[in-house]
Amino acid sequence: MTGSDFDKVGDIFSADRNGERKKPFDMRSVMRSVTDADHVPFERWARWRDADGAIVWEAARRFAHPVEGRSGLMLLVAAVGLVANVVTLRLLHRGHAHSLNLRAAYLHVLGDLLGSVGALLAGGVIALTAWTPADPIVSIVIALLILASAWRVLRDSVDVLLEATPRHISLARVETALETIPGLSSVHDLHVWTVTSGVVAMTGHAVVDDPTRSADILALVEHRMTDLGIHHVTVQLETEPGCRQTTSV
Repeated sequence: MTGSDFDKVGDIFSADRNGERKKPFDMRSVMRSVTDADHVPFERWARWRDADGAIVWEAARRFAHPVEGRSGLMLLVAAVGLVANVVTLRLLHRGHAHSLNLRAAYLHVLGDLLGSVGALLAGGVIALTAWTPADPIVSIVIALLILASAWRVLRDSVDVLLEATPRHISLARVETALETIPGLSSVHDLHVWTVTSGVVAMTGHAVVDDPTRSADILALVEHRMTDLGIHHVTVQLETEPGCRQTTSV
């Protein structure tokens, strides 16, 4: 990926969602720093994109110049691959919803499984009808599905990198939940982000009417954040905006 490519991706990921400031960092600067580094995780996205492009290109070439395939061998290899991928997918299924790394591996195997299914379908069609365009058509469909899955993994990885507010949490809802706590008049400098897969943190400043009720207010803050799926909470209590208190949870 070139520098301009990273700038374009940065513009996409830096955009606000639903009118809320979701990411505290400028994505373009982060992507630029990633470009200058030796280890570039986003290059994996580029390789996925290029691999899918090669598949689509070859499929298009086969539309123009059909290749006679050996449907019997095609079906045999696809069947063996399907069994292996089903076993692997079952092993990864339990944790893929809670770990970004496992989700990437799960989607990779799922792509292979779809490839096996597609090969079986294409091989069956070719064996029964000798209609060779079935092979490139299935290849293009699977390539697009894999590309979409890879994009979602990249998007979620960027959200973690930029300490973005998780997509399933509304920052406005968090703010409302805090400001409706009795004795808490307002909040500011509120930040909710994903530390790692399944670990959401929140920090903020809260203005309280009576500092002697700090312990009770903090207990309510923790309880309401837990209800929203936020389990790591740090709150600085203030008697007025900008006046610091040491109490936190």
